[in-house]
Amino acid sequence: MDESNQSALHRVELEETGQTVKAAPGTLLIDVLRMAGIDIAATCDGKGICGQCRVVISGGQLPQPSPAEMKHLAPAEQNQGVRLACCTPVNSAMKIRLPKKTASADARLQVDGKKYKLVVDPAIHTVQITLPPADPLDATSNFEQIALALEQGQGKKDLVADHLVAEGLSKRLDSNVRTFNACLRGRELVAVLEESAQSVGLAVDLGTTKVAGYLLDLTTGKTLASAGILNPQGRFGADIMTRLHHACNGTGKNDLLQVIRGGIDQLLHQLTNSAEVDPRQVVDACIVANTAMVHLLLDLPVRQLARTPYTPSTLNCFDIKARDIALNIAPGAYVHILPSIGGFVGADHVAMIMAAGIDKMDQSAIGLDIGTNTEIALKHPDSDNLYCLSCPSGPAFEAAHVANGMRAAAGAIEEVRLTDTFESRYKTIGHAPAIGLCGSAMIDVVSELYRCGLINQRGRFQDKIRLEDNGFLLVPPTESGTGSAIRFSQKDIDEILLAKGAIRAGIEILLQVSQTRIGQVRHVFIAGAFGAYINLTNAISIGLIPDFPSASYHQIGNAAALGAKQALLDRAARQRAGQIATHSHFIELTRQENFNRHFAQGIMLPEVNPKRQEK
Repeated sequence: MDESNQSALHRVELEETGQTVKAAPGTLLIDVLRMAGIDIAATCDGKGICGQCRVVISGGQLPQPSPAEMKHLAPAEQNQGVRLACCTPVNSAMKIRLPKKTASADARLQVDGKKYKLVVDPAIHTVQITLPPADPLDATSNFEQIALALEQGQGKKDLVADHLVAEGLSKRLDSNVRTFNACLRGRELVAVLEESAQSVGLAVDLGTTKVAGYLLDLTTGKTLASAGILNPQGRFGADIMTRLHHACNGTGKNDLLQVIRGGIDQLLHQLTNSAEVDPRQVVDACIVANTAMVHLLLDLPVRQLARTPYTPSTLNCFDIKARDIALNIAPGAYVHILPSIGGFVGADHVAMIMAAGIDKMDQSAIGLDIGTNTEIALKHPDSDNLYCLSCPSGPAFEAAHVANGMRAAAGAIEEVRLTDTFESRYKTIGHAPAIGLCGSAMIDVVSELYRCGLINQRGRFQDKIRLEDNGFLLVPPTESGTGSAIRFSQKDIDEILLAKGAIRAGIEILLQVSQTRIGQVRHVFIAGAFGAYINLTNAISIGLIPDFPSASYHQIGNAAALGAKQALLDRAARQRAGQIATHSHFIELTRQENFNRHFAQGIMLPEVNPKRQEK
């Protein structure tokens, strides 16, 4: 860039990090933050709709608020320099800082799930071999030396290896140490490790909002490290459809592909550093994700997935080289991706069914993975058939479209109850001052407002309660971590009821299509990060989950991740996943004639408020 262009740039200083970014006039602050490597909450892909990407302009020229900002920001916030990063262009030197709710780095990520004894029979067979001392007159190739040792010691014949595996053999075999661990995938040599190095596998649950990763010892099945990150694609939209529409425009698809591949590789190195293993010891991997995430990860066509009838390019399982998705593990290692079922019911749902054991039950069972897109499975009581669908529940439970909503991070209210005088009692994550509400608290608030008679069956506030600033006061300004009151408005209630309506409609249609009576359902499994933390009694009281009279309810955490672990460690689990996909009947929810009726009924709160104890 020449000097004249350099002089036209404006300096934007970030208070938290001390970074300075030079930006051309007119560059939006959201893009400046992305240039600085900072992910912020922006679930509408920067369209000024969600109102989450708040920044405080603490220095420089304060621009006039746009119409979108005037809609989302209170006058007091506007006067304090609060603006939306997606609406604010850089037109002078600026200093900015991020409010606590806007930053996304410290979100609590659910990585654990149901405890389960894992079968260890992986696709990778690790064999220790010892080669004779190097002979300077022996012209046998390095690969042939290993192949001969495996044939003589293990009876392995017709061994193959790709060029990158063969490329690394020379250095290893030229040393004086001649004992190695050979990692075989069938007849293919995927890695040669030092004698003391363990063979390790990587399991990943690639969610729309969060990505959970696990390193496992492929000999013992022991988990060596686990960690989670926010899905970096979130900067392009919180929900699947927003991302797919972004992918259909310009370089959008490549944007999404690059950030998720980079995010998984970043997670890999976080795990290997924690476990103190070399990434090249990771000789196998398994990834589960919904259909859209699989397409975006593998660079499959997505245009047809972004419009009705939401047709995937393929539902097959995949075995691809890890390097083909920029995953830097052993040079010959593969990534196994479980099959999908249809539409947006993907490999993660297959993994959840497998982990919960729904496919093997002889009684009727329902499995829900509640999130930005909610997948539901129903096991028919009298057959091996499974019925599956996905619900567009939206990102309300992940904080989008709720004024004081936020991800589950320090300071987020996670539990709420109301006293007889309608005062709120709440608990925050980390016992930090309250700065917003996460999804579990939103369920509690609606349930408590209904229990206290403050809202009616349609979710409307009753006259008995006096609202200020169009909201029910949960936290006064003097108690909050932001200095501003935290309220729950009529619009917030509506967002939760819309999400509830979609989920409830999905359950009702599954029951109807499968001809399953409510009394036949014996088990209900609630999976996922959101499902792990909700108050089940409150979820039933507002009708998010039906009150099945004969059912036991099980909150099983990240079951999709457990299924990914099973498929990583056990070849039979991969076959079982294929059988689950084959025996599953996919139902396209919006094509059901009675969807609108069930959706309208699902939005309503139950006529009777059933406060039951968890079983």
